Amino acid sequence: MARYTDVRDDLRPFADSVSRCCRRSVANDQRNDPECRGGIPADRFHPYRGNQPERLLGFECRRKFVASTGRNRNPSIQFTPSSGGIREATLLVFSDDPTLEIASIPLRGVGTSGPQITVIDTISFGLVGVGSSADQEFAIQNTGSGNLRIDSMRVQMTEGPASEFRFVNIVYPLTIAGGVSQRVTLRWSPESTGPRNGVVILYSNDPTKPGAQVILRGVALSAPVITLPDTIEFGNVLTGTSADQTIVVNNTGSGDLRIDSIGIQAITGVASEFKIVNVVYPIVIGGGLNHQATIRWSPNADGYRSAQMIFYSNDPSRSVKQVFVQGTAVSDNLPPVFSNVSVPFLNRRECRRHCRRRYGRERNKRFLYQLSHR
Repeated sequence: MARYTDVRDDLRPFADSVSRCCRRSVANDQRNDPECRGGIPADRFHPYRGNQPERLLGFECRRKFVASTGRNRNPSIQFTPSSGGIREATLLVFSDDPTLEIASIPLRGVGTSGPQITVIDTISFGLVGVGSSADQEFAIQNTGSGNLRIDSMRVQMTEGPASEFRFVNIVYPLTIAGGVSQRVTLRWSPESTGPRNGVVILYSNDPTKPGAQVILRGVALSAPVITLPDTIEFGNVLTGTSADQTIVVNNTGSGDLRIDSIGIQAITGVASEFKIVNVVYPIVIGGGLNHQATIRWSPNADGYRSAQMIFYSNDPSRSVKQVFVQGTAVSDNLPPVFSNVSVPFLNRRECRRHCRRRYGRERNKRFLYQLSHR
């Protein structure tokens, strides 16, 4: 009989009693001896050296461990490490050999850890408006030593449709080296109101957790969704004058959109040249409707200007939305006589002839331009 255990003085008396028991059982063919059946209890004879015990092949006091004269037997020993590291122990062989009742064989092994997946417990989207989208990013960590292979990830819902959720920019299989983490993004686009509950299942080659799960939660509200253009172009505006541009604010959600204020932040130039006209706060826009706001630019010097319009609203996913504004202020460089010009000419031909003689060809072009824009 054999046992994988430490050689310790406090266990020798017990080992001796088992040796005598098994010798008697083998000699008398007592296979069901109540004192010997099952070998040494695991809680009496711990087979480890260190802090973590390993579950190994124990011995049984039965005839299958009997070797006839001139024959041999090949019992197997199983090593199942619970963590990485070196293991050292001794295999004790108890026999009826009168010269060597207890034979010891040193054993040594190294526990190596394979891939081990570690993820957060819960993904919470919070409150998200119907008709909008929200992203949540979470990390998948490989705390083992071997490569972790994620074959697929699936959303399984207990409340709400799983089709509203999808992973962004994922290519399977996803391979994560030992000690490395990979961040992935899950997008939720609710189509109806109500709570959502479910789990994200990650199928991997982790031998202990091949189907790791993450709790998934969120609540879809009848919420507003603000939609704005990206840019407002003023083009060329004469210095000292004013120009207006209209911006359309759309509410593509189902709830009322409330705009509490619109701010202007200058990027180049000064913000005081821009202002929102004819506006009363708050601006309330019903679901599926729009509102037109006017921004006025009054440049006081030549040059390029850029700024940002900042909309502060009750959109739960985009409470602060920005629109880029740009334009160029130009000067006409005409003589002061043209500031209050009158047109005594009967037709353009006379005007053109008069201006060419008095101001030259180039000034004539600028004069005609001013006349056409009065």
